[in-house]
Amino acid sequence: SVKATASWFHTGKKWLFLSVVLFSVVVIYSIYHARSGKDIFIRRIPGLEAVDEAIGRATEMGRSILYILGLGSVSNVATIASMNILSQVARRTADYETALRVPCNDPIVMNVVREMVKTAYLEEGHPDAYNEQDIFFLTESQFAYAAGVDGIMIREKPAAVFLQGTFFAESLILAETGNSVGAIQIAGTDKEHQLPFFIAACDYTLIGEELYLVSDRGIASCIEARTGKLHWRERVGGNYSASVLYADGRVYFQSEKGEGVVIEAGKKFKVLSRNKLGERTLASYAISSGAIYIRGADHLFKIQASSEGKEP
Repeated sequence: SVKATASWFHTGKKWLFLSVVLFSVVVIYSIYHARSGKDIFIRRIPGLEAVDEAIGRATEMGRSILYILGLGSVSNVATIASMNILSQVARRTADYETALRVPCNDPIVMNVVREMVKTAYLEEGHPDAYNEQDIFFLTESQFAYAAGVDGIMIREKPAAVFLQGTFFAESLILAETGNSVGAIQIAGTDKEHQLPFFIAACDYTLIGEELYLVSDRGIASCIEARTGKLHWRERVGGNYSASVLYADGRVYFQSEKGEGVVIEAGKKFKVLSRNKLGERTLASYAISSGAIYIRGADHLFKIQASSEGKEP
């Protein structure tokens, strides 16, 4: 006969239990360590550090700040993150009495943002400086929204432009217009395919704190943007004319002989792969719809992951 007996633990999941206990210990230790008053290292991001610089410049020039939340809804994670940054920007603009303009793509986002900015101005002691009309709804249409924001940039020439949130094909249109009016631009998005456009057209892009570059003689380097500290410098081989590309946690180099070198983004040098096109190329990479395009001397190459999800 079979008799059921109660047990306190599922012995087959003891490693999961130990992992939870270890994680809990680390969390509790971190809380006590933080409350002890000791200095805690927090990784600094140059793009966020530049927020005060951008607001200060707008104040000195007597021009507005344009904050663009992108096309995400109020439930979108990137939109929520953008609102948190906007809340801090609003506190600074309230202190400096600098005009803050926020064109919205979603009416619900607009109402939430209005309350957030109003609260920020109230907490900073400048409720009279808050202007509800500076936070307004444009349209839900993607390119109509981009056209409307571009028009605001050209007419008002803001001193600083924040591009924070979810962006799609309109990202380059917005970033190039902001660049053309001479604004300091700080961008950030969860859409990795739009990051190269922001990197090319904006002053700061929130992807981390390292800068990657390669000399024409094939010496690649990783430098800390804030301090100029050199993390690594390695020879990747060949001569280079094409720009470096960052995408999905990887850095791509393309030599003039047609050899592509992919390294892992980070403070340690690690080559992930080397690929040869078989012909000379001077052009930089281009990204669209999850694929990398490379123009060679005789052909246009498209590199994309297979349907099974394997690397190309």
